[in-house]
Amino acid sequence: MATIKNPKVKRAKTAYQYLDAAAADYVAGDLKGSSANMWQAAEVALSAVAKSRGWPHQTKDDLELALWALNQEFRELHLSGSWAVADTLRDNIQDDFLERGEIRMARPLILNFVGELLELARRPPEIP
Repeated sequence: MATIKNPKVKRAKTAYQYLDAAAADYVAGDLKGSSANMWQAAEVALSAVAKSRGWPHQTKDDLELALWALNQEFRELHLSGSWAVADTLRDNIQDDFLERGEIRMARPLILNFVGELLELARRPPEIP
């Protein structure tokens, strides 16, 4: 079995592993676990972009600043909406307030968010 040497590939694999775990938790009825894994996938993916651009990425505040910078770069706010969903999932880990249907609806948003972010991590920043 080949080992992963490229850190960007490793981060992508980790993010998708979290999404796979979230799906398994959802099927098993563990909504808090599903929320936690989707949050982790979003956090790993946003961290990957921040790290690839040399931005701070250690704290939630760092990640929110990175998201703001991405929104400025692309002059779009759709990433913020997906991050808000991820943040709600993070809150659900502690407070357990989301219902099964809400978790199910969050999954495609987080899947797209993670995919977009990991694609951004692979390419250089766009020049405004």
